[in-house]
Amino acid sequence: MGVIAGRSKPGWKASLQAEIVAAGRVKSSSRPEAVAKLVLMDALFDKLLKNISTGDTMGMRLKNAKGRFSREDYNRIWESHKLRNVVVHEPGNTVGAPEINSAAETLAAIAVSYLKH
Repeated sequence: MGVIAGRSKPGWKASLQAEIVAAGRVKSSSRPEAVAKLVLMDALFDKLLKNISTGDTMGMRLKNAKGRFSREDYNRIWESHKLRNVVVHEPGNTVGAPEINSAAETLAAIAVSYLKH
């Protein structure tokens, strides 16, 4: 089930922000490192969603949180999440490290911006 929106533990924002900043420091120059970083950032973004939304999957939680993000950020989150699914679930994909890193950085930047409010 997950956390009910609005009933998160005090201090969760600062704690999650620290996790995201630390994850952003992870080396990701090779493709496998970039994939690992994107998977981690996607999981951390889902952790944010679990604190502000409801739903059984990240996709459902994101849809339910749509009004909490600008249209541009919402679309960028979806694109980053979809790219994560491609690199994890589609063997033989040719997505390069720069694009994967960009998706990870997008999730991190949007999450940190949200958590500062």
